[in-house]
Amino acid sequence: MASSTDTLENLTLHQLRSLAHRDFKPQVELCPTRAGVYLVRLHDGHTAYQLVDSHQAPRHFHAIEEVKDLLRPLGFTEGTLTFIDDSDEMVGSDMDTVSNQDALENGTRIGF
Repeated sequence: MASSTDTLENLTLHQLRSLAHRDFKPQVELCPTRAGVYLVRLHDGHTAYQLVDSHQAPRHFHAIEEVKDLLRPLGFTEGTLTFIDDSDEMVGSDMDTVSNQDALENGTRIGF
């Protein structure tokens, strides 16, 4: 696996609405974290965004249905469920992190 040089930019719902009107919508990634909480990331070419609230804190969703209810009216019909790289959690691991591209290619496809 290649080392990840991916960085996340913050994206508010207002900004997402403008991205949703493009011909090529960003790819949606759902990242489950602790106890059934999901984070939403969007990938548009070489830029990765994390969906944040008005205070620039990551938006937390407690079910995939919540994400669907938010994104489907904006024209998003599918996403990819990925998992946080275990090397982020393991102290002393010499394993390379997974790039955004690898995570999206190997994630689970879900429909909204």
